[in-house]
Amino acid sequence: MVITNKVSSQFFDENEQRLIRIAQEKQDLSVPTKRSGTPWTTDEHNRFLRALELYPSGPWKIVASYVGTRTTRQTMTHGQKYREKIARHKRSAEQFEALRRLHSSREEIQNHQVNEAAVSAAFSVDDELFPYTELDDLYDATLTSLLEAYEPLDLNTNDDELLAEDLAFALS
Repeated sequence: MVITNKVSSQFFDENEQRLIRIAQEKQDLSVPTKRSGTPWTTDEHNRFLRALELYPSGPWKIVASYVGTRTTRQTMTHGQKYREKIARHKRSAEQFEALRRLHSSREEIQNHQVNEAAVSAAFSVDDELFPYTELDDLYDATLTSLLEAYEPLDLNTNDDELLAEDLAFALS
């Protein structure tokens, strides 16, 4: 049986087009159990992965013969389980990335709220030091005293010549 493109693509990284290798979590156990066959050893699994690199489209019979110690059916089943494991790893990586993005966005919101609190505190301190009405009165008093020191200038039509001379002098 030939390995389909869809199945083959699940063994390979989409971006780099190289075989996805996931480290085995269990140690090699050579003790057979009654319920299932013997677990794949690290050496068998590495030969399986090497066979997939050499023969990405199969057939499974060639992959099994490259492994050397497993039947075609066992090799196909191992391939199916390995594809499922890759899919689980991808899902958990996507979930981890989503959680990381959520956490960083929460931090940004908290920082924004802290900044708003700091700004509010700064304005409230200013308001306590200079209440709005006192500041207004202080500004009005300063402006009034400044304007009282100067008298308005009467401009006569005769003064136009003087202003023109002053303007010409200033521009030169």
